[in-house]
Amino acid sequence: MGLSCLLLLSLSPDAAAAAAAAAAAAAGTVAAAAAAAAAETGTVAREDGEKMASSWLCPAAAAAPEIAAAAAAATPVASVAGAAALAAPAATAATSEAATTTAASAAAATAVAATGTAVGAAATAVAAAATALAAAATAVAGAAAAVAAATTAQEAAATAAAAAATAVAAAAGTAVLKIGDSQERPITEAQQQQQQQQQQQQQQQQQQQQKQQQQKQQQQKQQQQEQQQQHQ
Repeated sequence: MGLSCLLLLSLSPDAAAAAAAAAAAAAGTVAAAAAAAAAETGTVAREDGEKMASSWLCPAAAAAPEIAAAAAAATPVASVAGAAALAAPAATAATSEAATTTAASAAAATAVAATGTAVGAAATAVAAAATALAAAATAVAGAAAAVAAATTAQEAAATAAAAAATAVAAAAGTAVLKIGDSQERPITEAQQQQQQQQQQQQQQQQQQQQKQQQQKQQQQKQQQQEQQQQHQ
C-alpha cells in the first residue's frame, strides 16, 4: 500500500486519474468475483441440502463422500472470497489517495493560473506608467523647445536694438560733425580716423553678436533634435 501511494503521488494529474480508474476497475472485478463465489457457495450448499434431505433415510456413510467432495469444492471458492475481502480495503484506499492527489493538482493549477493573471495585470500597469512617463517627457521637451525659441527671439530683439542704437549713435555723430562744419569748427583727420575706427569696431561687435546668436540657435536646434530622437 505504501509503494502504491508513492507511485500515485509521483504521477501527473492525468496519470493519477488513470491509475484511480484502474484501481476502481480492479476493485469492481474483485467484488464481482466475490459475488460469484458467494453465489457458487450458496448453490453448493443448496444442492448439499437437497441431497441430504433426499437421503435422510439412507445411511450416513453413503452421504459422507458427497459431503466431503462438496466441502473440497467450496474450499477454493472461500479462499478467493477471503483474498477479495483482504484486497478490497487496499483498493479503496488507493482510489481515495488518487482522488485526493487529483484534487490537490487541480488546486495547484488554479493557484498558478491566478498568479499568472496577477502578473499580467501588474505588467499592464507598468506599461501604462511607462506610457505616461513618455508623454510627460515629450511635454517637457516641447516646453523646453518653446523656452529656447522665446530666448532666441529675445536675443534677436536685443541684437536689433543694439544695431538701432549703433545707427542712432552714428547718425548723431554725423549730425554733430555737420553742426561743427556749419559752425566752422575744423575737425582734424585724427578725429575722423578715430570715429571711423569706432564705427568699424561697433560693426564688428554687431557681426560677432549675430554669429554668436546663430551658433546658439544651431546648438538649440541640435539639442531639440537630440531630445526628440531620445523620446522616440
